[in-house]
Amino acid sequence: MTPSLSSRGVRAPAPTRLSFWSATDPWQKIAALGAGKFFQVEQSGSAVAIATPFDAKLAELSARLDDTRRYYGSAEVRSEKDKKVATTDKLNSSASVASRARRATFNASPSGTNNLLGEGEGELIDDLEHRKVDLYKVDPALLPTPLRAMTIVEQAKTLAEKSSARRELK
Repeated sequence: MTPSLSSRGVRAPAPTRLSFWSATDPWQKIAALGAGKFFQVEQSGSAVAIATPFDAKLAELSARLDDTRRYYGSAEVRSEKDKKVATTDKLNSSASVASRARRATFNASPSGTNNLLGEGEGELIDDLEHRKVDLYKVDPALLPTPLRAMTIVEQAKTLAEKSSARRELK
């Protein structure tokens, strides 16, 4: 039997612009099939965002978690991943504390890991942890620029520290 989406930390909104009851019935069924819950947000914006005393700390932890990412691969792959990092940096400097706290909660969940690390291959620490790559066999030209100037021992130590920090933050 397949585990429900909600038990795996997946949250999916069920948006609808229709306000009459016949439109809510299919969404209620979808939520029930996913072992989730249905709620309707009025088109007029009846949803309320509530800041908590924990938001600032969660936002800080989220930024620290973002800083554990180390992308490797071809120059093209690293360039694409650098764009993701730049976008995240912009978000961390301009988004509200409450929204960054929600992002932290999502990124720490099983379904948010892909959002944090990026789709596909290319995150060195994750690939090392899952034994997809051996640091000693990676072409130095494919490594992130800061690691290239280090000895292999320094690289391994730096990556182990970032990996440990990531586990602690999650």
